[in-house]
Amino acid sequence: MKTNLIRKLILRDILIAVTLAAYGIFVSLFHRGIPCVINYFTGLQCPGCGISRMLLSMLHGNFHAAFSFHPFLFITWPFLAYLILKADYHYIHGRGMRLSKTDTILTCLYIIALLLFTVARNLP
Repeated sequence: MKTNLIRKLILRDILIAVTLAAYGIFVSLFHRGIPCVINYFTGLQCPGCGISRMLLSMLHGNFHAAFSFHPFLFITWPFLAYLILKADYHYIHGRGMRLSKTDTILTCLYIIALLLFTVARNLP
């Protein structure tokens, strides 16, 4: 049973990695990414603006540029990785995908901080 769950998670991770790699290759070749609808209509940067450029810069080893594209996510990505890995661990061990009370509070604080970062980077 656990082996089957682990295989599913590994397959999911491979699918995500292949999709991201294909997107990275596409952007590198054609210099076109997924456009932000919020930015297009308002001129403001949404919470996700800069993530693709940040990841591509990290992929190319340009961490200074990666930081400049999305400093908040660049600094806090280990927390997101922690949440994903912890959820996977609980899923494998049959405990569901529920977060602990502490993780729920930290996730709410993370979202608030991301929104405050978004407001701050759109100020003139």
